[in-house]
Amino acid sequence: MRIQVVAVSQEADGHLSVTFESGAGRARGKWVSKSCKPEVGKAYDAEIDAEAIADRQTNTSDGRQGCRGLCIENGVVVLEADIEAIDDDGLAYLRLADDCLLMIETSGDFSTGEVLRITLPFPAVSVTVTGAV
Repeated sequence: MRIQVVAVSQEADGHLSVTFESGAGRARGKWVSKSCKPEVGKAYDAEIDAEAIADRQTNTSDGRQGCRGLCIENGVVVLEADIEAIDDDGLAYLRLADDCLLMIETSGDFSTGEVLRITLPFPAVSVTVTGAV
């Protein structure tokens, strides 16, 4: 997915975090790329990962509640997307944008076509640059 970095900050543990905008919306994530440092205003092709388990008891509800794709609400990243496919082992493929399919583990009992709203506190979202910088 193509992202543009709008803010960079140093976290207490030494990692960098970035706030970025994309065709899927706005989010904040942990910068895990070793190939380059993030620069405000620069655009990157990146892979976005959600290091969390979608679970109806803790962080997941029915979608269509506002933001579609990615947004930041009360300092937390909210991901709202359709389940495009789901494996037998519960790995769900969520369509965030035409150029972004995100995989996330689930606790089970989810169906293809369902719209999910998942809250992801920092640092559950990670950003990895792909291709040439």
